[in-house]
Amino acid sequence: MVELALQHIKSKRLSKNYTQEYLAKRLSITQTQYSRIESGKSSVSLNTLIAIIKVLDMEEIEFLSELIESYKINNAHTSGNTHSKLNN
Repeated sequence: MVELALQHIKSKRLSKNYTQEYLAKRLSITQTQYSRIESGKSSVSLNTLIAIIKVLDMEEIEFLSELIESYKINNAHTSGNTHSKLNN
């Protein structure tokens, strides 16, 4: 689920044409630190995650709702693919 959250953050950042450097500056961290968070190479605290969500101009509940929806879609595709493979 964390990986999906990080993918969602990256997707939102790109859709707003924000650079990693822009987010890093707004979070008072280096671009390298931000890149490591977004790529999952560094753990992210709840406080930092909330700060990232705010910089992306989102509310926490909006982010979580979208994340849950993405999770459901990904699971539906995964389940469907497994089912299809079993029938072939």
